[in-house]
Amino acid sequence: QELFDWTPPSGIYDGSLPSGERIRVGFRKTSLLDYPARLASVIFFTGCNFRCPWCHNRELVLGEADDLLALDECLSIIEKRKHLVQGVVLTGGEPLLQRIISELIAQIHELGLLVKLDTNGSLPEKLSALIEDPRTRPDYVALDLKTDARANELMFCRGNPKSRAACGLQGTIRGPQRSCAGLFRRGSR
Repeated sequence: QELFDWTPPSGIYDGSLPSGERIRVGFRKTSLLDYPARLASVIFFTGCNFRCPWCHNRELVLGEADDLLALDECLSIIEKRKHLVQGVVLTGGEPLLQRIISELIAQIHELGLLVKLDTNGSLPEKLSALIEDPRTRPDYVALDLKTDARANELMFCRGNPKSRAACGLQGTIRGPQRSCAGLFRRGSR
């Protein structure tokens, strides 16, 4: 199977599974590493539109991890701990595949917490929509491009129809680091 060819199973990314089950995610209550200079909780979403052979979250991406929690349970824990953490990291897998991502970011912001979004950049329109709406704008976006610097231009900017990541985000990313491969920072709240 090719690295970028993948279609999500129907129903998995709409807030609940076809059986009516709640979204299940990986969860870390506290991290000192995942949000630079911040103490944060981390939500790991299942599913990804890439199949990277080096993926360190393979079981999670494929939905085969056995230590997943319901997303609403994680949010309840975060709400109880909001005085201990400064933000929440949304990662995965690919969090932009989740239909509930905009509502989730708004809900986390309503708790007074910052949001860091880790993305592979393959859904620039969805990221752009999040950034344009002040309620859903992540405070920090980490863009994880799946290439090396030499191949970056060839892979992303010379008409490769299988990845729109860097070129699609070129107009979206604003701030201190304007590079496609850089990070978008909105600043602190």
